This record gives sequence, structure tokens and C-alpha cells, in this order.
Amino acid sequence: METLGETIRRFRIEAGLSKKELADKTYTSPSVVAKWEEDYLVPSSKEIKMLRGIFGLSEEDELLPLTPEQVIQRDEESGKRLQEIVKGISRFSSEVQENRRVQLLGQDEELDIELKRLHRNRVIIILVLAIIAIIILVLFYVDGYYNSFEYIEGR
Repeated sequence: METLGETIRRFRIEAGLSKKELADKTYTSPSVVAKWEEDYLVPSSKEIKMLRGIFGLSEEDELLPLTPEQVIQRDEESGKRLQEIVKGISRFSSEVQENRRVQLLGQDEELDIELKRLHRNRVIIILVLAIIAIIILVLFYVDGYYNSFEYIEGR
């Protein structure tokens, strides 16, 4: 499946435009166009509309289909690492819970207290991971804003 950056690069080349020429037409810089093509930066909705116009595509043409899955795929290494961390924490949490369960087998009251603590810890871990994921997404969009036309123009 062609990524967003590969699609932009293909249309740019087919249109016979250099990165500088495309940057001039989209009121960005050649480095921003390079980041689009490397899937490091995602064009804003305004930029996508400009790209459609430049490449002669209508709104119905799916020039740049961008789903949340594609945003995550653009940085597959980080996504995979985050998934591995989540799986590792889940396995670790399950192992800890199972070890505690075996150790406290004959002590029902202590087992209930320990299971509640483990459940609370698991919830805390999940919340921390969710916060980390949100921070990563916010940083991604902030970086996109600082490389966008609105920031460059001082809006």
C-alpha cells in the first residue's frame, strides 16, 4: 500500500514539479515538502486542498486518504516499540499477578487485598501508557503546526 508521502511524491513527479516548485505553490518550504514525502510530516487540510488543486484532482478522488491507522503507520518503528512495551507490561503484570496469587493461595483476605492492588497498578500502567500515547500525538501535531504555513506566516 502506498503511503501518503509516496503518493505526494508520485503526483509531484508526474506533474513535473520540483520540491521547490511544489513548495512555492503550497506556500511552504522545500523542507516541508521533503518531510511530507518522507512521511515525517502530514499536510494540513488546507494543504491537502491545495495539493488536490495543483494535481488536478477533484474532492471525490482519494488523493490523500489519511486514517488514524496511516498516521500510526508513518512511524511504524515507534508504533511497534510502543506495542512491544504495552505487551511487555501486560505480560509482566500478568506474571506478577499469577505469582502473587500462588504465594497467597491460603490467605484469602490478603489475596483479596493484593489482587485489588494489582488491579489498581494495572489500571495506573494503562493510564500512564494512554497519557504517553496522547503526548506523542500532541507532539506530532505541534511539530506539524510549527512546520506549517500558519506558523511560518505568523498566524
